[in-house]
Amino acid sequence: MSKYQIIADLHTHSIASTHAYSTLKEMAVSASEKGLYALAVTDHAKLMPGSPGMGYFGNMASSIPRFYQGVLFIAGAEGNISDFYGTMDISQDDYDELDWVVASIHALPFMKGLKNPDVEKSTNLWLNVAKNPYVRIIGHCGDPLFEYDYEKVIPVFAENNKL
Repeated sequence: MSKYQIIADLHTHSIASTHAYSTLKEMAVSASEKGLYALAVTDHAKLMPGSPGMGYFGNMASSIPRFYQGVLFIAGAEGNISDFYGTMDISQDDYDELDWVVASIHALPFMKGLKNPDVEKSTNLWLNVAKNPYVRIIGHCGDPLFEYDYEKVIPVFAENNKL
């Protein structure tokens, strides 16, 4: 038996992201059966192919019950970082509706602002993301293609209450 108890899953995708296979209801039921207290549904924002349509994130926050099957539902999004300035594909209106934002790099051919990464550019990217008041966690931050200076980045996330 592990000495850790997982109480929440804070980076998940529903069928709205088209590469996942469960509905929100199925995810909540499964989370309840596993004894989770919270579930953040963080479907992909607009730059990712197959992402939900316009209005999805605002509707999620207002039309899904806060608790289902005893699990706290957290309305979220996985924002796609599109350049080395840390720009993400989430509108201000969507930010205002969301409880939780995951910031992730997806090294896809259409992310033209992420060409020719190096440690300095990638460090700058994460430093800017750390300053975004809506971002709560980062995803896919261990991609060796986007190696960055952890010693510079982690303290900035801590200063901005993200750790």
